[in-house]
Amino acid sequence: MKTCLLLIFLSVFTNKSLKAQNSLASSIPAITQHDGYFEKLTYLGANQDYYTVSTFLTDSTLYRVDTYRLIDRVNPYTSPATITKVATHQGQTKIFYPTGQVYLTCEYSHNVLHGPLVIYYADGSIKRRERYKSGDLLTSQCYTLQGDLQTCDLLYRAPQFMGKPNQLKRYLTQRLQALAQREQVRDITITLTINELGQIAKTDVKSYSNPANSELISSVLEAVQAMPRWKPNHFNWQPATMDGVAIEEAWTIDIRRKQGFLYVYLPHS
Repeated sequence: MKTCLLLIFLSVFTNKSLKAQNSLASSIPAITQHDGYFEKLTYLGANQDYYTVSTFLTDSTLYRVDTYRLIDRVNPYTSPATITKVATHQGQTKIFYPTGQVYLTCEYSHNVLHGPLVIYYADGSIKRRERYKSGDLLTSQCYTLQGDLQTCDLLYRAPQFMGKPNQLKRYLTQRLQALAQREQVRDITITLTINELGQIAKTDVKSYSNPANSELISSVLEAVQAMPRWKPNHFNWQPATMDGVAIEEAWTIDIRRKQGFLYVYLPHS
């Protein structure tokens, strides 16, 4: 079930199935292997401008089906203007319990939730019913197993830093201040993968410096590894949750160098 929850909103933030952006040469279903799951892509329609992505676990259990549409994107800054095909999340998504029972159904339009979203208990009764418009939540009702209305918790909650944001900003600024003196250093993005316990499971560093040298990346990694605990006996993050279950999720820190100073930007700050 945890794997199912982890996959639910994966394509809200990223279009993992990018084959269709580059080629319409074949209508034969394509299979793409990933770590722990695989995807089957099938084109639809006479013009093959729609396609579905069916996501399976490695044991071939079907977990979700998403629908995408290929649209033309015009780049007016080229001469002549160029047109490329871009995949957008469009239409219905279904998520399934391991038993095959539907867990979630929702509608997307241009990569955001738009229309009804319904979550079901394992016995098929409705657990949550929501309606979205252009990504914004309009209405939400939640039900007990007996069908009685109950208070709705957030469907999705992003990871939360347990300390004070300014403490983390000061810490990173002080640890990395030497980088601010280097003219070649520009923007740095630190992506932390926060696991279900609130621990940093992985750190990814991308630098738009020229060159993006290994010393810079090592300095950032060392700063993250040496980070103190801001609250005694607690991990530094409250994990993300999806439908009340803790899941692994990314938390991104952006660092900008301006006139010899570093500026740290945290999510929601």
